[in-house]
Amino acid sequence: MPAQPRYSRLQLEQYYDRVRIPEPARVYDVSALTPEAQLSHLRLLIKHHLVTVPFENLTLHYSWHRVISTDAQHVFDKIVNQPGRGGYCMENNSFFHFVLASLGFDVYMVGSRVFESDEAGYGGTTHCLNIITIGDVRYAVDVAFGGNGPVHPYVLEEGLVQEHITPAQMRYRRGQLPGTTKEAGKVWVYEHRQRPDAPWCPMYCFADAQVLPADVRTMNLAPATSRTSIFHKVVMCVRFTTGSKVDSTGALEQQKGRDATLAEIEGEIDGVLITNGSNLKWRRKGEKKLELNFASEEERLSAFETYYGIYMQEKDQLAIRGTTTEIATGP
Repeated sequence: MPAQPRYSRLQLEQYYDRVRIPEPARVYDVSALTPEAQLSHLRLLIKHHLVTVPFENLTLHYSWHRVISTDAQHVFDKIVNQPGRGGYCMENNSFFHFVLASLGFDVYMVGSRVFESDEAGYGGTTHCLNIITIGDVRYAVDVAFGGNGPVHPYVLEEGLVQEHITPAQMRYRRGQLPGTTKEAGKVWVYEHRQRPDAPWCPMYCFADAQVLPADVRTMNLAPATSRTSIFHKVVMCVRFTTGSKVDSTGALEQQKGRDATLAEIEGEIDGVLITNGSNLKWRRKGEKKLELNFASEEERLSAFETYYGIYMQEKDQLAIRGTTTEIATGP
């Protein structure tokens, strides 16, 4: 079996630059830290990653090749070296896994099944996340599930209600995957609710069984290549925001270019910016603060640069032409 991928010290420095973690806060080997210090650094990594690296599927719409790779060096180049870019679950969580392992965290990946509300059940294994052990406590970490996804390292404990973006909450519970045998089908279910008095909604489930990068490559084939996948049907781009990017009027500060999220390193995550097709919404503390409806590709591309710091080359901008996800402006 080939050795597990690891990033070099130089690559980790470049990653820290990409997610805007200042020099004094950088750690390159967490194994020497106390459990408390490890958890603190993990929380810092997750926050900075979520506000600077979007959950997005733009390669499937704005590229000529439409190829999604989970190779360690490929995802590093895409996320670190291409302005503002991120990836969908297989890319983003794989990349974060390689970063965590390179820093010395006790981490492994698991495969996950997303709950499909229209089918009222779980689909195939088309998602993944990380499980980290610090001291005697295990945490689930997922930086690539969109607006209702985890925003902290969450304790993997049955029924424990934990805070999401106020007033939302989340929890894990043990359950039985429908259609499986009693023992083999035991899974963890990630549930989310918009406020304390709202019903719990299942998001995804996962078995506590390690998967390797080779497994993730195989799991990636369906979302990357199937024309029935939601990723092929809708342009998506999601990143989280903190209060440090809100001006005195309560508006989201707009910055363009590679440094679009440079100052977004203070405060806790309290908002999420979601582009879904031709619509963009920014929600903060459970309330909608901004909504845009794009009438053209030019407007959507401008929003990618303004709100995400994503700039694509002209050849990639043109690659969406003639497809069902293009925002058409005329005959």
